[in-house]
Amino acid sequence: MTAEHYLRFWHPTTSREIGLEVSQVGQVVTAAKKALGLFREAGVEDFPGLSLWRGKNIPEDSLNIGVSQDGWVLIHTNEDFWQTVTRSTGHPGGPLRRVIFDDSLEVSARCFIDRVLAIEAIAHWLKGDGLLEAANFSEDLDSE
Repeated sequence: MTAEHYLRFWHPTTSREIGLEVSQVGQVVTAAKKALGLFREAGVEDFPGLSLWRGKNIPEDSLNIGVSQDGWVLIHTNEDFWQTVTRSTGHPGGPLRRVIFDDSLEVSARCFIDRVLAIEAIAHWLKGDGLLEAANFSEDLDSE
């Protein structure tokens, strides 16, 4: 697999974009850990959001990844810019969580799935295999 994917996230205090080319899910996991660490070190209570694109300037068919200590949320944007989001089948719901991409987004706690499942879904998508069915993507972006 070539490094055709571009991953970006934003520093929590300077809003500076941090971007890199990635080809493997391990690189995404490392960047997610780094982003979460930067947010915690800065004392920011919001969660980091990473944007994973097919190429540096290709926003369609992309994954946005929200990272928390107890789960990750994946938001897929298709070629028509329609979005779907992961949904946890076992989570009771709860408050909205603010995820910081290039702008902030409030996401239901119910959308955060197990980290291992999210990583599996990202690997599946990186290989070009589409969305992993087990990640339970839904068009219901707003309900808590």
